[in-house]
Amino acid sequence: MRLKTAGSTGTQAEAGSWLDAPAWTRLGRRLQDALARARRGRHGAEVIASVSCQLTGALAGADPSAIVVASRVGAEPWFVLEQPARAAQSLATLGCARELTAEGPDRFTQVARAWRELVAGAAADPVPHPPAPPGVGLAAVGGFAFADEVADPRWRGFAAASLLVPEFALARRGSHAWLTVNVSVTADDT
Repeated sequence: MRLKTAGSTGTQAEAGSWLDAPAWTRLGRRLQDALARARRGRHGAEVIASVSCQLTGALAGADPSAIVVASRVGAEPWFVLEQPARAAQSLATLGCARELTAEGPDRFTQVARAWRELVAGAAADPVPHPPAPPGVGLAAVGGFAFADEVADPRWRGFAAASLLVPEFALARRGSHAWLTVNVSVTADDT
């Protein structure tokens, strides 16, 4: 994986320590399940495999925002929300496993339908119970325009409704941090 702590080199040995052994095993099973679902074609051409685990050791106190900023490559999508007054909660995401967009007056309905279909077809860990912070598990980040169409040139590149399922999501509450990994799987993956 290509996440790295601030100031690190992002070496492969470092990357292998982000998911614990049970999460790696679950990821393997989720990927196999997602591939089987994609090949059956029941949930479209793309299926999301998703696993989450609580970070331990030195990674438990990691700063999600700093990790995402240090790990970004080029114009890769990223998102950061920090709420220091709410038990030091933060959510930082990187990459895009799946994008859901829509335009027009029914954009909310279109994106909601696409999200329900994605979740129904996903091979994902169950949503963790508290103390997991918001953003742990299969989740999307994004936004919605007030207008049916985006006309303002400052918002060029964004749809009127835009949600991203990130490749990586780091969420923290207090001294507990979690990592969620989402992978898009298609029928022709091997």
